[in-house]
Amino acid sequence: MKPVPVVIGLLFVGVLLLAISVFTRGWVTSGEDDVSFGIGLRDAKACHKDDCETFSYTKLIKDSHRGRDVAMAVTGLATFSWGIIAMIIGAITGILYVTRNPKNVLAVLSIVFASIALVCSFAFIGSMDKPPHASFSYSMFLFYVGYICMLIGSIMSMQKRGMRAAAGQPPMGYPGQQPGYPPQQGYQQGYPNQSGGMAPQAGPNCQSCGRPSTFVQQYQRYFCTTCNRYL
Repeated sequence: MKPVPVVIGLLFVGVLLLAISVFTRGWVTSGEDDVSFGIGLRDAKACHKDDCETFSYTKLIKDSHRGRDVAMAVTGLATFSWGIIAMIIGAITGILYVTRNPKNVLAVLSIVFASIALVCSFAFIGSMDKPPHASFSYSMFLFYVGYICMLIGSIMSMQKRGMRAAAGQPPMGYPGQQPGYPPQQGYQQGYPNQSGGMAPQAGPNCQSCGRPSTFVQQYQRYFCTTCNRYL
């Protein structure tokens, strides 16, 4: 069994960390005596002993007349929304990479949406009226680690695809093999001879390794079996 590629690991870890950070109330937390509270991207929860109350940001936008509270609510919901979109695009990018059919446009979109969520998170933190005894907590740190993982994974997925295209390799498999299908039965390499059969024969030497190449009849190209690339 082949090890999980770094690109897939980075993308899926990034998606997981973003999911935890956007759905939890651990951006800012505080616990003092019998009073505790936690602030998330969608709402906040305050507890006094066993009596807890949740404050929805949508309701805060409607009812509050304090500009800073409204700004925190708006930017929090914006971070949540763009984070969800970035998660979905990042997950699709990872799945397509597993199937050996990555799309550069999805990798770019995951970077763009995650970056928008990042900017919104800065605005969310900046507009927050954090009490002196409160502290930033795990959700915020997971969000930024998840963003870094998605950013690096998306960039690497585009680089890997570009490297394969530059090398002239087929998307996967052996020379003459269609992507996603097993090698065709009766496949042969070589030059067509006068009788119509296939006569294996060495072609021009590979410029990379110096070894003779072989002619792939199906693609009408020379292929180096040592470097696993077309000339």
